[in-house]
Amino acid sequence: MIRLKNLPALLTASAAFALALPTAAQAYQITGRYQQAEARNAYGAITVEASIISVVRCGSRGENGGTFYIYSYLNRSGFRAIYPGYWGSPIGGRDFGSFREAAYAACSLGLNGSTATQPSMPAQPAQPQYSPYAAGTWTLATNCGYLGNVADYGYWGGTIALTENSNGALSGSIGDKLKSTLLASDTGWGNGLGYSSAQSGSTVTVILNPSGWESVVELRGTLSGNTISGTVHHYDTDSACSFRMDRQMPGNALEDDTHHRAAEQRRG
Repeated sequence: MIRLKNLPALLTASAAFALALPTAAQAYQITGRYQQAEARNAYGAITVEASIISVVRCGSRGENGGTFYIYSYLNRSGFRAIYPGYWGSPIGGRDFGSFREAAYAACSLGLNGSTATQPSMPAQPAQPQYSPYAAGTWTLATNCGYLGNVADYGYWGGTIALTENSNGALSGSIGDKLKSTLLASDTGWGNGLGYSSAQSGSTVTVILNPSGWESVVELRGTLSGNTISGTVHHYDTDSACSFRMDRQMPGNALEDDTHHRAAEQRRG
């Protein structure tokens, strides 16, 4: 328990730490985003605060290599850095005034910066719920026979890691048996329809070029919770196959793909 006589020293240390935070952007990466709904107990007291949770990976030079959650609160000001599993112990012992400050504290202090929660800070859940963003790692499943005889080779699928920029543009990579490349757009391809890899609201488009193909495959679907589903497009028409992408949640080895410039404040 913090004793009152120590409060001035703690406030001084807290102020010094805040002044030490750099103004330049850090090199941390955002590997996923999730939306957390507010929850109350039987007496109406808030037990979980509404927030957007960003999964931050501190893997650049000079950072601690950890993975942390940054809570951006929706019904009040403040940003909180949490080490997964230590839901009642915010890093730095307080909320921060900006996303950047909270992420810097996580990447600098890490678990060593976790302290006891103040009584006014509601506990956090063990796991975020869902994300309105396409950034993250997804398991792709289709009923497309692009690999050859389905009886022998099965259906095409893979793992897609997406980065989302502030304007909704998507980039990233895919691991699949076709050795595909994720493209920014279908410009220059004979079967292109003028689309880009991007998220616009709940509509997500991902453009892929399988190795050795002179055409592109376009996945266009709707993001709903932790699933994107829709139709596979190839050669100017809807293919006779569809796809589903399921988000890999924390604990399922999220890829280290999204730079901190990803949509921190975007929602379009």
